[in-house]
Amino acid sequence: MSEASAQKLTDLRDMLEASSYGEVVRRALQYYEKLLKHFELSSVLRDDESDDEKALTARVQIVLPSRTLDRLEALKSASPLVSYGEIIRTALTVYRRACFAHMHGKPFVIHRENGEPITVHSTEIAA
Repeated sequence: MSEASAQKLTDLRDMLEASSYGEVVRRALQYYEKLLKHFELSSVLRDDESDDEKALTARVQIVLPSRTLDRLEALKSASPLVSYGEIIRTALTVYRRACFAHMHGKPFVIHRENGEPITVHSTEIAA
């Protein structure tokens, strides 16, 4: 995880007043799964991480409940993303954008695999 991604995770944990990073990941995966099902997607494109951020990485270990691990495995099986890390990074990115948009009363945009934009309103997907 890049230093910038780690800071985003900490900011999200603080914003949500979550008790742990694992809780943030659980919520993000749950939201991401609902989003994929609602819009019948296999994944959502992430476009907010620069190559510089990817270069500075650190390993992060998070303890997840078995239900969350099952959800992660199901997402991996149904997704073109090849690793748990990619799925978690994507889920956290999407969830963070959704939370910030919701806080400001605005919709946010995700993109299908072909680049087609989809506008998501906070009332469409309840986390």
